[in-house]
Amino acid sequence: MEDIDRALQKINSTGKRVDNYIFITTDVIEEWVREYAATMYDRTGGIEIVVLDCLSFLQHFLHLFHRLRSQFLERRSSRGY
Repeated sequence: MEDIDRALQKINSTGKRVDNYIFITTDVIEEWVREYAATMYDRTGGIEIVVLDCLSFLQHFLHLFHRLRSQFLERRSSRGY
């Protein structure tokens, strides 16, 4: 909760419009943290705050490339990543 509030302070101090802010963690995310982040959209006038663990982060962004996902994964594995 404190991290989210601090992020919003930083966003407000820039004077620039931000649509999304993503926290990525290796720790377990408690449900109340997800719920608090979800309330920020209405409270900030449209800034989406998301808290994801590392695997959820990868899954979240891979769905954007669902048509190219296999090609992406094959290319990455052939390079040894």
